[in-house]
Amino acid sequence: MGPELVTDIDQNSSVAEEQEKETGLQVEKTLSVDKIYEKVQDYDLVFTAEASLRDALNTRLEEPILGHFATTPMIYILSNYQNQDVVKERGLFLEAVEQTDLSWKQTSYLLENIIQYWLETGELEAILDYEKFDNQPTRKIIEAIENTENVYSKMQDFQVDEEKDVAIVNPHQFNGLDKKVVPDDADEFSVFTDEKKEVPEFKFYNSTTEIVRAVQENITEENCQDVAIVINPESMYGSLIESALRSEGIPFMAQKGFSESEKLRTCLQLIQLSLSERVLVKECQPVLKRLDKTVSVKSNNDYLEEMENSELEDFESLLQEVREGTFGEAIELFEDELGEDCTELEDNLEELGILDQKVTEDNLSRIQYYLDTYDIESEKTSKGVLLASPKSSAYVDRPIVFYLGMDSSWNSSIPEKPWIDQEKQEDTNLRDFKTLIQNGEQQHFLVQEKQLNEEITPCLYFNELTDETIESFNNLKKEENQYTIDLSSQKQGFKKKEYDIDKKEVETISQSSLNKLAYCPKDYFFSKLTESADQEYFRKGSIFHDFAEFYVNHPETVEEKGDEKFIEMMLKEMSSIVDDLQKDILRTEFEVGIKNIKQFIDRTGFESQAELDGFTDREDENFFSDYFDKELEKNVTEAWFENPDLGVKGKADLVVSQNKIVDYKSGDRKTASSIVRKSNLELLDRKPNFQAMLYLVQLRSANPEQKLEFTFFHFLNNLDEEMSGGGELDDNIVTISYFPNRFNEGLLNEDIRDYLYSAKKRRSLIDNLGETGYSSVMEDLKLEKEAQYDKDLALEKHLEDFTDLCRAHITIGRGSGKLTENQLEKGCKSVLKQLVYFRKENYFKDDLDSFQEFLQDELDDLSQFQLDGFPLENSLEIKIDHSDLDHGDMIPR
Repeated sequence: MGPELVTDIDQNSSVAEEQEKETGLQVEKTLSVDKIYEKVQDYDLVFTAEASLRDALNTRLEEPILGHFATTPMIYILSNYQNQDVVKERGLFLEAVEQTDLSWKQTSYLLENIIQYWLETGELEAILDYEKFDNQPTRKIIEAIENTENVYSKMQDFQVDEEKDVAIVNPHQFNGLDKKVVPDDADEFSVFTDEKKEVPEFKFYNSTTEIVRAVQENITEENCQDVAIVINPESMYGSLIESALRSEGIPFMAQKGFSESEKLRTCLQLIQLSLSERVLVKECQPVLKRLDKTVSVKSNNDYLEEMENSELEDFESLLQEVREGTFGEAIELFEDELGEDCTELEDNLEELGILDQKVTEDNLSRIQYYLDTYDIESEKTSKGVLLASPKSSAYVDRPIVFYLGMDSSWNSSIPEKPWIDQEKQEDTNLRDFKTLIQNGEQQHFLVQEKQLNEEITPCLYFNELTDETIESFNNLKKEENQYTIDLSSQKQGFKKKEYDIDKKEVETISQSSLNKLAYCPKDYFFSKLTESADQEYFRKGSIFHDFAEFYVNHPETVEEKGDEKFIEMMLKEMSSIVDDLQKDILRTEFEVGIKNIKQFIDRTGFESQAELDGFTDREDENFFSDYFDKELEKNVTEAWFENPDLGVKGKADLVVSQNKIVDYKSGDRKTASSIVRKSNLELLDRKPNFQAMLYLVQLRSANPEQKLEFTFFHFLNNLDEEMSGGGELDDNIVTISYFPNRFNEGLLNEDIRDYLYSAKKRRSLIDNLGETGYSSVMEDLKLEKEAQYDKDLALEKHLEDFTDLCRAHITIGRGSGKLTENQLEKGCKSVLKQLVYFRKENYFKDDLDSFQEFLQDELDDLSQFQLDGFPLENSLEIKIDHSDLDHGDMIPR
């Protein structure tokens, strides 16, 4: 269970006051709904601008009455003309479309502005005083309004019975047209008092999930009628709260418009798909699932028309029928496939006058525009937890109110229209916010200080409650207000089936899985749960790998058939997953890739059959081998390894020798330093890539005392240069070397000497040192661990001593065989810098030793995560970027 936030409600208690702690924020105290009712209960008619306050006051009536007690001006007018066909904005839109020759978008824009002006000022035609609206289209809309019975005209002309004793609650909320309805002599009541009230404490949580769980733990079927939750419905809280309540079988009240109907969305998606020339399977998946048709997500990136699948063939036929009919016929087809009633869908399109029209892009766009612009009320539940939006209501009539998030998304935007008084509207919004946060007998403010290590900006209205500037929730936080939730001790949730499955300790892991696990365990978890769609670059890379493997085994077949044959085969294999416009580009990539792969393999050389310690054959399919019916007999390609002692497994594209392996890549070439930086634990500060290091660990197990090499061959890296006739094969190759000793112990290595000898000032120093002097200096030089990776630190820590070591073996002066002090210093500086560069471009014994320890820790953690759950954070203390995660959309921020 989470912390108990909710206390029992005793209508005569002062719970709210007892639970308050000082926050430094004060607000003018507002009257409770009960107090408001006491003030207005003797009036004949009470006007409020908010429907929620109207409902709250009416529920407090002790006896039913005829007519109205509390109401809003618009509802009062509609009830007085309930036997007449009086329309609101949506109805006026339909009439204006019928009566004018204006487009739907133009009609909607003008109507919105005219009604907004009318509501604000109480006048209709005065909008023509503004130059922007002083035109014929505006006059056409005004004429259509005047020709149609509508609630706004009735409000403008209506007079309340003079004998009625009338009250107004919160007159600051009333617009110009509201005031036309209300008598001038009505008594006005403000809900604000002269007292100040301390804002309740903020309860801080570490994540959105913890906040939702805290609320979930405090709501039951017994108390749900007493609870309201104020959330921005467009935030992550909205969907998570609904899901949490639904999982517990707790009813909730949330206004859902017709445009949010799943049935409507699916039908419109079906129609949209029917109008698309070439459709990807992934675009069809939501409709396919709703129609109970199952297609693997592996096919998501394939084009529908290229697929051979019975379910998809039937779906293609359905799209064809929809495309050739009317919207009414489309709904009938959808209804038949769905097996559910779609009357509401038909009624709304009939009201729109489009049911019998042909299915076209223009007509569909008009429907979608209409649904996006106008709210069509749909059925809603009348019991359970009340979900309220902070921007639509100031009153929430429940004794227990949770406020979630309270961030900048709660800020209300004000339309920038010349007839709107910005200052007045800002004041109204602030007053409404002050009222909102005082609802109920208990108020619980549940917030996050940070999200993915970024500070969250609070709602701007908090700044008005203090003399200080509040830039983050950190300004409002006290340590005693930090809450945590044990997410492992969850409630029942959705029904689930328990399976008696033994959890096995994970013995080995691939480089791709390790990369995910080390960066974000939760992303690794989702990658194992979900099936991924085949990607264009995956399939292309796989085809290139198959070609390289086939060429190693059967170069004579490749030469006999010619490159063009293989290019055509590759293009055909890719045809279902690439757009026609990409095929010319793809052909060029295949031409260049084939050329580079052949040149690389021919130049590299390899043993046709080798004794490969730690590597075995594994039967994998090869596209070209299957097509030509030729076996792959050489064991040096796609060589598999799985080593439980080390915890590693993988597949080497090409084993050149016991000391060297190659991995093919279709992407851009990386530098050796960038590869090492993303794998060496001493340098790692970003999303890791441990491939080279993991493969070298395996290679080292068979060749522990030898220099080893891992080569990345990026066969498309020089694509642009090849197209212009200037490509060089070496531009595609990067090799990382492993040296079987610690860095300081290996400074006499010939590779290091050759690396240093590449520049004149270093050559001069080395030549003047001579063989004996060079060996002596490098044996005595011991770079501190940190200095090995930082050239500035290397110079600071070691330049003086290194210079002294060198000076002992050279002659200071000018002329042949001598160095000046300046030359000596420059040469020594350059050598130290170059040693750091070499260190950061290669692996040494201590690097792989540390990696092996880290790998074992990760495997131990993985086994534990399977029992306790997978966290978001990593053990490397690297900041996680959601855009770097394969399943970031599934992971709460």
